[in-house]
Amino acid sequence: MTELTEYSSSQPMSLRDTAKGIGIRAAILGVGGLIVGGFLAAAVLRAAGTLVRIFVGLVLLLIGGGVATWKIKKTQRSFDRDSRNSTQKQI
Repeated sequence: MTELTEYSSSQPMSLRDTAKGIGIRAAILGVGGLIVGGFLAAAVLRAAGTLVRIFVGLVLLLIGGGVATWKIKKTQRSFDRDSRNSTQKQI
């Protein structure tokens, strides 16, 4: 009960004290928000960079596979054409 009597007997906070307390809390939250936001932004950008690298690698693999398939088919067609020509010359 003594806490209540001490609290009621003390003077109420002035508007200046209230504003100062709010300003300090706002500054602490602002700086904390900037730090946490910076860490989150760095993590998101790092993840995005990794994803871009993965997608570029996959695209390059697909292009390489397409070129290899094209070359193999081209070589097979030339062998087929050569074998048909040699068969016709023998006849």
